[in-house]
Amino acid sequence: MKNYKNKILAAVTIILIVQMMMPQAFSLDYGVSLSLDTNYVRVGPCSGGTMVSGTVENKGTQQDTYTLTPQDSWVIITPQKITLNAGETKKIAIFMTPPCDTAPKEYPIEIVAQSDKAKDTEIITIDVLRVHGVELAAVQTKTGCIGDIEQFDLDISNLGKTKETFSITSTKGTLDNSEVTLDAGASKKVILEAPIASEKDTIGVSVKSTTSYAETSKTLTLVGTTCYSQDITIAPESKITCMKESTDFILTIKNTGTKKETYTLKTDFGDLSTDTLAIEAGSESKVKLTVTPADTGKYTSNVEIISPHYSKKVSVSTSAESCKGVAVITIPKKETVCKGDNAQFIVTVKNTGKTEDKFSMSSTIGVLSEKDVTIKAGDTVELYANVSTKDLDYKTYPMTVTAASSEVSDTSVSEFTIENCYSASLNVDPEIVRVCPKNDASFTVTVTNTGKNKDTYTLETSSGQFSENQLTVESAKTTSTTLTIPSVKDDKTIVVNLFSGNVQASKTVNVTLKDAEKCYGFTASVNPESIEAQEYKGYLYTLTVKNNGEYTSNFTLSVVGGPDWVFFDPKMLEIEKGTDGQFYIYVSPPYGTQAGEYSINLDVKRNGVSEKTVNLKLIMGKSPVPPVKENETGGKPEEKPEPTVKTFNVTVDTEVTYELKENFTETVEGTYVEEGNEKQIDITFKTGSFIIEIDNATIEDQAPELGENTYEVSTENRRYTIALEFTEVDTETDTYKFRIKSVDFTEIKNETAPTGNATGENLKVPKNLIYATIVGLIIIILILFGPEIVGKTKDFFTEEKEEKKEEEVKAEEKPAVVSEPVEETPLEDIKGIGGKRAEALRKAGITSVEKLSEANISDVMAAAVTSENQSKDLIKKAKSQLKKKHKKDEKEKTREDVKEDIKNILESI
Repeated sequence: MKNYKNKILAAVTIILIVQMMMPQAFSLDYGVSLSLDTNYVRVGPCSGGTMVSGTVENKGTQQDTYTLTPQDSWVIITPQKITLNAGETKKIAIFMTPPCDTAPKEYPIEIVAQSDKAKDTEIITIDVLRVHGVELAAVQTKTGCIGDIEQFDLDISNLGKTKETFSITSTKGTLDNSEVTLDAGASKKVILEAPIASEKDTIGVSVKSTTSYAETSKTLTLVGTTCYSQDITIAPESKITCMKESTDFILTIKNTGTKKETYTLKTDFGDLSTDTLAIEAGSESKVKLTVTPADTGKYTSNVEIISPHYSKKVSVSTSAESCKGVAVITIPKKETVCKGDNAQFIVTVKNTGKTEDKFSMSSTIGVLSEKDVTIKAGDTVELYANVSTKDLDYKTYPMTVTAASSEVSDTSVSEFTIENCYSASLNVDPEIVRVCPKNDASFTVTVTNTGKNKDTYTLETSSGQFSENQLTVESAKTTSTTLTIPSVKDDKTIVVNLFSGNVQASKTVNVTLKDAEKCYGFTASVNPESIEAQEYKGYLYTLTVKNNGEYTSNFTLSVVGGPDWVFFDPKMLEIEKGTDGQFYIYVSPPYGTQAGEYSINLDVKRNGVSEKTVNLKLIMGKSPVPPVKENETGGKPEEKPEPTVKTFNVTVDTEVTYELKENFTETVEGTYVEEGNEKQIDITFKTGSFIIEIDNATIEDQAPELGENTYEVSTENRRYTIALEFTEVDTETDTYKFRIKSVDFTEIKNETAPTGNATGENLKVPKNLIYATIVGLIIIILILFGPEIVGKTKDFFTEEKEEKKEEEVKAEEKPAVVSEPVEETPLEDIKGIGGKRAEALRKAGITSVEKLSEANISDVMAAAVTSENQSKDLIKKAKSQLKKKHKKDEKEKTREDVKEDIKNILESI
């Protein structure tokens, strides 16, 4: 019976030992870790695209599938389900879009990563900002006269963060706008007009957003008083005047009330100086009534005065009689003028009647300085008659001038004779010009005025342009201008025309071309024409350009075909005629350039015009291969594969200007194409100095310069190049404005070649076969040595207990030993903390991750100049970092203890 128990005990012991050795084979270990980049975000309602990145890690030893769920429906997680192998980690993205009616406050949202056997949670605090609001400002009480219309100015302001449309309503009155659309922070005035109907009245005004919760209202008050009266007179009551002559009556209106009043005036006979008046309280205004009888007799004029609160009529009478007369004289009676000049005459008109009269003036030829003149009784008016001779013939013309009123008229006759006083000569020098192709040709054009009068001439040409095409020349004088024919391409015959209002002339000249090669010829030669090359080395070609033309010219060089690792200097050469200059072309094939012949095409331009193409050859050979050595076993040599180097261009939005402020993160999504498939990569920009994170790698710039900055970020097998253009940099407030110019990366992959051969190959034995073999050996040992194993195992544990007791006794006798100092974790181990912020924390005495995890939030805020939420986030990251480190240390320690125990037990067996 005792042996039976010993065998059972031995079997149990062996099973326990095997379980400690092979946890993967005999037990299932499940676990999950959910980690977020940040646990606090700020976002406004209706604003989409706010994202928090995180990771999910399989902490167990078995493959497991996790479902990711948020607490709120306006939080979306992608992917929603992840299958991870043991120890595998994958990224997740959490998008937040609060609905437009979300109340502004902080919302703690729980994020859960859960499988059937494991679960982990994180809390994101989402601070929903107030983004909608409206304000109504207006004078709330106004006093006016009963019967008036009072106006209220309603100032409506959008206090929100987005553009919105607001509807406006009122219980009384009329609005000039019932709806306004305002940008964030903008204001607009809406006018409300309401009638004053009683001594006191109220109006309710409401403003409400058509798309959000924003609304406001006010109650306005109208107070009415009685305040209108007036006194109206007109003088004189009657007048005697001449027929068709105007006479005036004065209407006086005095406002005897307490308020300004507006009057409308109407009459059935005559003309009023105004038909509306606005008169202040206690003031008066005068209006003139003008009556013009058309015939003799007596006339009555009725004037009606109307206001919103008053109406009255007054009357006057006019008696008319006939009393008109007029006389006209023109000077001189005869005149001689040059063709093209004006003939001028003085016209004198006298009113010979008893009253003022208005006369219409007319002439059989020419233009009068005035068409109508009003002349008082006995007065004289002088005016002018002008006749243009430009379109008239060389002869004598009569001119009759008439002055007529409604009752009387008179005429006066003069005459003028036209003679020719204009002539001119035109000369162009030289008559033939020879120029190089595409050069300018110029001529001197001379105009001589051979007439009696000054004249203005206009020049026209069939080709080219004048330095001045209008010339004014005095009599017997000469003036010159230059005619330029730009960029002549072929022989030309040019016609030059001269004309004015009086003369015309014409000349013909010619332009012929010189030989183009003689004018602009050049040669381009290269040495050498072909080079044999290897990667990672530089090679030089010399291109010589000789100017054989007649002019000093600028020559430029450009690469129009070939690889992108071709460079040249200088960019431009100025070469005098008959001399030459050199361009130097440098090529440097990068590592991984394939063998073969490369053609490099260069375009040589003279003065920006493409003239010649030069071809260079570069023959790439294979890189030298080291001698092959056999391995120690005599097998085939180990083959080291060449690394695969690929360069990718990342497509990002290069038009957007990003603004990064303190405690703010901006993640930009980029895409690149690999083997026909589009792939995504995220670039994150943070403050705390200027920080760039990409592909789990980080670079920090304490003080970026304005303009273009280029950053290189390297991972295990990638090197990223990021070009940014900064338009604003403020390191005191951590404010940066920039655009992304370009993003690309080079990827280097080392392909693992298969090793081994038929006789000495390193075989990879399946784990299950190893576990089965060990189990079999243990069962055999159990059968053969069961009782001995039990005894040994029992002795082992008994001895271990006795040793522990002895150690405890010794510990009480010996003095305490000072433990070795624990190695502190540097602050830079916390992702995204930044060198500038880490240095500030050290100065405040927070020198490590351990001290940061125990620090107060207020201390971190003061030291690192951060917000409360960001300080909480830093402390949480520090605690999480230490937690992971302690778990790893404990796990490694436990495994070492188990291995040592197993070793001792097996040795005792």
